[in-house]
Amino acid sequence: AGRHAQSGVTLAYVFHLSNWLSLRGLEIPALNHFWSLAVEEQFYLCWPLVVYLCGRKNLTRVALLMVAGAPMLRYVLLDHYTHSLATRAAYALTPARVDTLAMGALMAIALRDDRWRAWLARHAPRIIAFCVATLLVWFAAKTRLGLDRPAAVALLTSLLALTFGLVVFHAAVSGAPGTGISRILRLQPLQFSGRVSYAAYVIHFPLFV
Repeated sequence: AGRHAQSGVTLAYVFHLSNWLSLRGLEIPALNHFWSLAVEEQFYLCWPLVVYLCGRKNLTRVALLMVAGAPMLRYVLLDHYTHSLATRAAYALTPARVDTLAMGALMAIALRDDRWRAWLARHAPRIIAFCVATLLVWFAAKTRLGLDRPAAVALLTSLLALTFGLVVFHAAVSGAPGTGISRILRLQPLQFSGRVSYAAYVIHFPLFV
């Protein structure tokens, strides 16, 4: 039985299903951060098919449904169930985390739509500033303001996704050569961190362990 269980854990890592191991705490200790890579790979496997089957309008609706549905699922899991299994599901399962990836998909759609591109280009800096201010308040005073409750925790991931998505969008539309954003993004330390960031994420936790 132990050998079969070990084989199942190995296969879960090979086929990018290790986030399901989190439900029962079966991860390999030095690789338990791979749940996030599994979520990404599952999305990357399914999303091209969604793009192929949907027109642009339907694709936007599907992405919006994901963005709205994931925090609702997290809230239900965190608020209505006290078992640790529900907490782990809200943290590591793809349906509960897909809003972060769908937000990136929405930004890609917006870049290709003249109307949305113009509107977001105009308003993105103000929305980013609002999101950053909200996040600072959340992290500084979450206990005092009751922001550690399920509803707030469920929305936090979506707010982070919106912030990063808009930052990437703003960089994409405002990063022409010679602009301030372009000069910042071309700084050597940032370029170096971009080249090594994925590998650093993969190996940092095994080194700590």
